[in-house]
Amino acid sequence: MSETDWGDLESVPRQRSGPRIMLLSLGCLLPLLILFVGGWWLKEKFNQATDPERQWPALAELVPYDRRPEGWTLKFGLQLGLLGMEGYVLTQGSEEKPDRAVTFLRLGEKDAKKTFDTARDEVEPWTPPGMSEPVSTVTIQGRELRVVRLSGEEQRTLPGASTILSGDEPQEGTAEETAGEASEKAEETAPPTTLALDLSSADLGESLVLFWVERHPGGPTVDELSAFLAPFHIGPER
Repeated sequence: MSETDWGDLESVPRQRSGPRIMLLSLGCLLPLLILFVGGWWLKEKFNQATDPERQWPALAELVPYDRRPEGWTLKFGLQLGLLGMEGYVLTQGSEEKPDRAVTFLRLGEKDAKKTFDTARDEVEPWTPPGMSEPVSTVTIQGRELRVVRLSGEEQRTLPGASTILSGDEPQEGTAEETAGEASEKAEETAPPTTLALDLSSADLGESLVLFWVERHPGGPTVDELSAFLAPFHIGPER
């Protein structure tokens, strides 16, 4: 039987598996790396958005003010430069269940125009407490500002609205409730009052809207609106 001649084994080229293994490893690790970096970025953005000391100066760039409004807490701020939008949510009352939420929101031109379109079913005139007739404008710091009341599902999608609406699901009453207790519960579970105030101007920029969400029916008085906006540079008569 003849012996098989295998030739010179050392001369046979060997396949290098190192680079291939590295590529396979990178292919497995890359999605994990993207998820890690993305999660870290979202966490950082959330921490910045909920940090009042970061957001008050940012709000001042959108709406200059002389001082922070007393009794109000800046809960959230977000700047979406690529979309041309930014917003800031302030609340008044207890932290768990605030009575009021105000949002300064810079919208796109179409969205801002839609907000004040009285032809829509979700937009209706507002009758301020203490007045018998609805108003379409209010005068604050020497400026006439358009105002409308939002109703229906639209008010539930506004920034800050979820804070006011949380825990407000209607509950069944008991036979032992007094008339006063039943009336108080009905007021607590009634739909909130949601106003949109047009702050757009040459100084403040176009499409700047203030949304006011009030837990109690009726909403704020005109004087309360003026008092809240007093520290802000809204009009010439400050």
